[in-house]
Amino acid sequence: MPSVAWECLVILALIVANGLFAMSELALLTARKGRLKQWADRGDVKAQAALKLAEDPTRFLSTVQIGITVIGTVAGVFGGATLADHVAAWLDRVPILAPHSATLSLGIVVLLISYLSLVLGELVPKRIAMSDPERLARALAGPLNLLARLGVPLVRLLSRSTEWILGRLGLSAALGTAVTPEEIQILVREGAEAGVFEPVEHDLVRRVLRLDDLRAGHLMTPKSEVVWIDVDDSPEEIRRKILSSPHSHFPVREPATEQVLGFARAKDLLASDWEGGDVDLRGLVSPPRFLYEHTPGLQVLESFKQSGERIAVVLNEFGTAEGILSPGDLLEAIVGELPTTDEEVTDPPIVMRSDGSWLLDGMLPIDQVHDLLGMESPTKPRYRTLAGLVLDRLGHLPRVGESFVWRGVTFEVVDLDGHRVDKVLVVASAAQARTNPRMIESKTHPAAANAPVADSSERT
Repeated sequence: MPSVAWECLVILALIVANGLFAMSELALLTARKGRLKQWADRGDVKAQAALKLAEDPTRFLSTVQIGITVIGTVAGVFGGATLADHVAAWLDRVPILAPHSATLSLGIVVLLISYLSLVLGELVPKRIAMSDPERLARALAGPLNLLARLGVPLVRLLSRSTEWILGRLGLSAALGTAVTPEEIQILVREGAEAGVFEPVEHDLVRRVLRLDDLRAGHLMTPKSEVVWIDVDDSPEEIRRKILSSPHSHFPVREPATEQVLGFARAKDLLASDWEGGDVDLRGLVSPPRFLYEHTPGLQVLESFKQSGERIAVVLNEFGTAEGILSPGDLLEAIVGELPTTDEEVTDPPIVMRSDGSWLLDGMLPIDQVHDLLGMESPTKPRYRTLAGLVLDRLGHLPRVGESFVWRGVTFEVVDLDGHRVDKVLVVASAAQARTNPRMIESKTHPAAANAPVADSSERT
């Protein structure tokens, strides 16, 4: 074989070796530690080696960089010292190029080696590494560990130098491997799009991760919807409230001051009534548990777990009861509103109309509205419901037919229940629908999927 062919093969081999180093670097950096740990726990030695390298990134990066630098230098020097002479000899045969043959030959060789190094030594290997980083990291960890041991002095020098410089810059030498809630949501959404997860599973994960962003005031049942028992209620009135409600516990209060005395069980109230005489409400109530309205959702959950209580009173900053909260409210924040078996759902809170608009209940929690319309939810909203949003944007008690545009979405009040906003018609503009991928995604949102479809002529 001619010497030129041998020299080309040597340079090509060096470029391929550079590609292996580049592939191993990207594979170890992008490999999911969870999958490697799963293999390692099963006794996979190669996966254990990959995890060891991932836990000490400076060490394997030093090894990789040594390999890439040495190979790149050798390839350049070797090509310039050998191939350049052959190319110069060919250029000498062209009279116009002969005076500059040495410079031109070196430039041609450098450009050719640089091109092959970029394509075969960087781009193609890295694309391969991105296709299956965990398996490649597992396969290449052994050779990298061997090279690291062979070059211990140089690797140690580079590692110590890197750590010292990072320390002076106030940075950690370790890679940031902590998984954020946003990354988890992205992975689950990608899994749902690929068919690995059901859309409802993606929605459940998203709601669970968002639970701590919700406050007790957003999760509670407002006091206007609570069935209260006053201490001066007659036995007949107490019996009527119990029989007309599906609840098993009832809050008892002083009607004059609205002070919550505690909670009484329905069976205790009915049993006391059957025994005849006046019902001693104060003797039947258990002391209430109080929660501040801005208590985070996860803290509320932990409070219920530790206390074992099934219901709590939510207070505002002035110590006034704003509503009550139960574990069932936390469950509804995760899975969505659950109708009771004793009540007939005749007026669903979410109705998707045939023209693509939405007819929403004014008491719909604002986070559900944001989810349905594909909007980002504020961390601390000033309101809790869709009705609160309407009042906040208009600044006054609205009239039927009043509307406003917010974030490219039109909100129109179509029904009032006294002073309460009962029904709101929501219409997204065509531009908003085209430019907001989350709004497009909301068409497959579980709440939307289960929502009834109304005729476009319906208003309420």
